[in-house]
Amino acid sequence: MRNRYIGRCTEVLDLLPGVASLATDALELPDDLARLGRAISALSDRLVREKEREAMLSTVSDRVLQGVLLHEVLDHIYESFRTLLPYDRIGCALLEDDGQVLRAQWARSEFVQSRLPQGYAARMEGSSLRSLVDIGTPRIIDDLEAYAAVRPRSHATRLILEEGVRSSLTCPLISHGHPVGFLFFSSRQKNSYSLEHSEVFQRLAGLLSGVVERSATYDRLAASNSALRLAQEALQQQATHDSLTGLLNRGAVVGALETMLTRAKRRQREGAVILLDIDHFKSVNDTHGHLAGDAVLREVGRRLARLTRAGDSVGRYGGEEFLVCLDECTREGAGHVADRLCASIRATPVVFGAVSIDLTVSAGVAQRRDLGTQTVESLVGDADAALYEAKRQGRDRVVESPECPE
Repeated sequence: MRNRYIGRCTEVLDLLPGVASLATDALELPDDLARLGRAISALSDRLVREKEREAMLSTVSDRVLQGVLLHEVLDHIYESFRTLLPYDRIGCALLEDDGQVLRAQWARSEFVQSRLPQGYAARMEGSSLRSLVDIGTPRIIDDLEAYAAVRPRSHATRLILEEGVRSSLTCPLISHGHPVGFLFFSSRQKNSYSLEHSEVFQRLAGLLSGVVERSATYDRLAASNSALRLAQEALQQQATHDSLTGLLNRGAVVGALETMLTRAKRRQREGAVILLDIDHFKSVNDTHGHLAGDAVLREVGRRLARLTRAGDSVGRYGGEEFLVCLDECTREGAGHVADRLCASIRATPVVFGAVSIDLTVSAGVAQRRDLGTQTVESLVGDADAALYEAKRQGRDRVVESPECPE
């Protein structure tokens, strides 16, 4: 029906230029003919506006049918509707809490500073907007300053005035007979809106109401998906990380080492591991208590993570032992890393309450140039043997596993 209407308007417009010309000539004829000419000219202008209005509303309708979201449709309206409706600001607010609260969801304006930001909320109780829901038709305010003078308690009106708005056109958004929000067109000038604008506005609001409902459904699904993703990430964190230190747990760090060995075999690159053990950790628990022991484990884990590369893997291997996997690292480089880690632990005591606990760690380093036949068990076993030797030599030192012949 809309297309037939536009077609009829087009046919009439095609005939009007000749009639308008006759009307111009009629200016020299008696007054009745002159008035007829002016009426026909006005009709021509009106039909042009109606044709443009129908075309633009058709574009909005097409976008709605395409399934675009509310803010996308509103952006399109803001950028293209100035020839139909005067405005310096467009805003949209949606109802929440069973219609008890109205919250600003979207706005664009020509004003330098926005006083009514996205997320601003106000209760509907006592608001003049509630009557618009009952009537279901647009409201025109020609002089917002005069309107605010008789409603001084309206905080939102004061904010809009501070932005520079002087007149407004407001329409409720109704979906399936239920109010879902409001659409606001605002102008810097007083007396900017007429009944003709109100008719266009009401049709526009009708198109937007369906989009509001669809966007709300989309937002609910997006929120559910986000919550599900966060829950999955939390489960993944719990499954792969040590709850005390926040480092990878034993299973996860061994898995990281398996991945490193597979990658090293494919790329023919080197790799190394460091197995560290806190010296005399049992005495920390016996002297200061298990809470102090937990604090020591957390702090040692934090320092190890801070001093290794982003691509390396650090995990709590068990008890007071930590495993560091160094991807694409030579035996010499791994030794330097181990020295740096041991020095960091040695340099700064761990403070627990009023107690300062001095610590040292021992470290065993293992690396193979030919990682094609290296297994996780043999590599960690070599590092464990080197760690045992470091303990035997007196602790607080790094021992490198003997290099295998090439």
